[in-house]
Amino acid sequence: MRNLIGVGVIAFLLACSSKKNSSQDFLSHFEEISFDTLSVYSGSHVEADTFKFKGKELDTLYFSLFPKDETINFEFNPVHACFKFSIDNQHTGLILRVPSEYVSSWVKVFTRENASQKFVGKSLPLAESIGDAGYGMEQRSWLFKSKNGVRAFTHVEECEYEMEPDEETEEQDTTETESEEEEKCVDTFALHIFKNGKFQKENLTKPELEKFVKQFKINAILSN
Repeated sequence: MRNLIGVGVIAFLLACSSKKNSSQDFLSHFEEISFDTLSVYSGSHVEADTFKFKGKELDTLYFSLFPKDETINFEFNPVHACFKFSIDNQHTGLILRVPSEYVSSWVKVFTRENASQKFVGKSLPLAESIGDAGYGMEQRSWLFKSKNGVRAFTHVEECEYEMEPDEETEEQDTTETESEEEEKCVDTFALHIFKNGKFQKENLTKPELEKFVKQFKINAILSN
């Protein structure tokens, strides 16, 4: 009986040790950074060595550490570990590049609780760049620290493109002719602040929006 108890205790300790080592090994794939303001972006060059958020490809064995609803697209394209940073004494932010519609161009921040070594809340999309069939979307964010904690300001530009045929094309001429491209774009903004263990969306006043647009040098026309 004592032998059985002893074996059980050893198995339990080994399991705990294995879990701890696995967690520490997982975090070792992320480069540690500190910042006052961090500009987060994506693009068509996500696999280039010069791309800041290229990251290190994660082995699929780590996927079980993530909440199931966050791993739906993980099987289609590689997942990359980019950066880790301290949010507060209880939480660590992990920036990953994860699969999007075509490639791993989606940059998100995940929140990890230090004590439990588990992810908490939902990930916050920070950056993306996609385009197809007359539609394009560019998302960019700025993570920054203030007296109220870590915040994320996000700008999304969505554009639709229509080809304006010239007179010869309208007359169904078979020769190749040039067409003018008409672009219609819409800008949206959002502010998230980390509180109560997760990033939460905050209301943006017009003066705050104008301040952030100027601060981050965003080329956008604000509606009245």
